[in-house]
Amino acid sequence: MASLLMVDHAPLFRLLESTCARRSGWSLRSAPTAEDLLVKARAERPDVIVLSGPIGDAKAFASRLRADAALAAVPILAIGQEADLEAAVRAGAGAAIAWPTAESDLEEPLARLMHETRRAWRRRAIRLAATLDAGSGMRRVWLRDIGPGGAFVLTSGGPAVGTAVALELHLPETAGTRDIRAHGVVVRRVDEVQGDWRVPGIAIRFTDSDPDRTGRLESFVRTGS
Repeated sequence: MASLLMVDHAPLFRLLESTCARRSGWSLRSAPTAEDLLVKARAERPDVIVLSGPIGDAKAFASRLRADAALAAVPILAIGQEADLEAAVRAGAGAAIAWPTAESDLEEPLARLMHETRRAWRRRAIRLAATLDAGSGMRRVWLRDIGPGGAFVLTSGGPAVGTAVALELHLPETAGTRDIRAHGVVVRRVDEVQGDWRVPGIAIRFTDSDPDRTGRLESFVRTGS
């Protein structure tokens, strides 16, 4: 289930519950303060973050989210005073709406951000050799899946959540083209535990922007070439 996280703002929360967010099966979670939202966001890795009225300086808070490696790629919807919204967009918010607002005003930006999240996290299962650098030099690893927004690396005892990493690989169906390179952050680690069915490894979310790489990976996921 996709998730939306916001600062506690009762009227907006009730409004969101009646919009496409709830109808599309998204879970809605709130935090009492902006600082608590940061803590929850790092722990839960939501699909969309909503910056709403109680935050105050939306620009400063959006900047903090974008500076956090684990949250840099999470889409932001800013809802607040009209004077703050332009600054919030400049700081990295993907959409902005003045408060008070209506359900009809929320539908389009929420749907667009949902689409961006789903597109970014679409993956293709594959066993593919790659090199990973988690701060102590490059080492050979195997990928379980990859997509435009990230990859899952098969490894036991991998780097901790929040670790910045670099990944390099070559797509098998694109022989002769240049390698795929990406910087990212570990957003989930699965340790090897006896009796646990889960495959040990780390989930990486790409944090750098490369339209050419994104296009190649989208094509690879969609068509295999």
